[in-house]
Amino acid sequence: MSWFLQEKLCNFFVDVSNLLCSDIVINQYILITLLERKEYMPKNKHRTSFVARMEHAFSQPPANCGMKLLPEERLADTLNIGMRRLRTILGDFEERGILERHRGKGTFLRRIPDMASYLTNSDIPDHEVIDPHVLFDFKSKLSMEYGKEFGGKRDAKGYAFKLWGNLSRGVYAKVLGGMTSFCNEMGHEITVYSWRGAGGVLLSDDALYRMLRENPGDGYMIDASPNVLKRINIFIEVAREQKVPILFFLTGSLPMDYQPVMVMDCEEAVCRAVYFLANEGFKKIGMISSISGDMNARLLTYAYEHSMVQAGSEYRRIMQTDYAIGDIIDNTMKLLSSEDRPDAIYIADDFLLDGVYQAMKMSNLVPGKDLGVITLSSVGHAVPPEINWSCLEVNHEDFGRRVVDELLLRIRNAASCAANVAVRAMWKPGDTHKAS
Repeated sequence: MSWFLQEKLCNFFVDVSNLLCSDIVINQYILITLLERKEYMPKNKHRTSFVARMEHAFSQPPANCGMKLLPEERLADTLNIGMRRLRTILGDFEERGILERHRGKGTFLRRIPDMASYLTNSDIPDHEVIDPHVLFDFKSKLSMEYGKEFGGKRDAKGYAFKLWGNLSRGVYAKVLGGMTSFCNEMGHEITVYSWRGAGGVLLSDDALYRMLRENPGDGYMIDASPNVLKRINIFIEVAREQKVPILFFLTGSLPMDYQPVMVMDCEEAVCRAVYFLANEGFKKIGMISSISGDMNARLLTYAYEHSMVQAGSEYRRIMQTDYAIGDIIDNTMKLLSSEDRPDAIYIADDFLLDGVYQAMKMSNLVPGKDLGVITLSSVGHAVPPEINWSCLEVNHEDFGRRVVDELLLRIRNAASCAANVAVRAMWKPGDTHKAS
């Protein structure tokens, strides 16, 4: 049947129903059925599809992952649609991973569709909104059982997460380890994709589009490296197409031009280190950091300078170095032997600490006695053991687990909203930050 004839038929039912009102119940039902069936809907009819209305209901409170839908007969009666049409819709949701069926137990909400990025309440007329309360069996004990650990139970499918980034080296390997161990514990699957293809060449935009669309998942975790900044719209566009949540993450300092993002807040650590040292009475507080990219270095510098202003000090001294042990020692020796040397320092990268400590010993300076010191430290990375260092401690494996958990929150709970999250270092006071 052509679209023209379909539209004429729909208009005919509208005209008849307007004339006969309640006497045309059967024809009204046929009209509704025609309009709600995607294959019969005229392209110029501005009506929200029934699938989108149900999807919107699944994304609204009190919907939660693991909740059981009403039996199909009751659901079809409640929604006033036929069983065949309902089963087609439920089958589509199951294929997309939104619902999960268990023979003899029922149909359960597997994940919350991410609707906020492309559809809001205002996009659906009030008379078309489906109340999520009418979809679920709130009295079912199975809803409570599946809701507790959905995805981690032997008879429930885990989630498939897609992780994009270069996480093979350094602290990123620890982040990946935390993500992997958490997913294994909960029965989920995580697949890692790289920005680079054969020969280490960056993927083209077309290749990135193709890989994302050919490998869909239940959610995306994106390492917010400089490579992402140029392609952020590609990830957001594909996530919206697939109606799955996306979460950027970063273990350093970069401007938040993208969201939602979870960041290990290194700038805040600078501010607290200066605050703690200033409270001990130090006036000339310096900072030692790695050369880890222009943007990262600038943001740490801004944080340091702002903190020194807050501390009421005009002193400014920043030393940046690479990771070669000889360069760390030489640059630190120059800093500590200068006429205007600091009386306290914050080491913004614990991978520099060994070299800085050797330079202190060569300069006959004792941390906590001749020089106040606070260092950033990472769980699992050993610091020189003969000193009780005052540290701002970060845990990269725990950070990886938190990234996955934040994404799971979006998938499981309709009441959760996308949010930017900053994870702060834990203050571990030792003996080196105090004035002698």
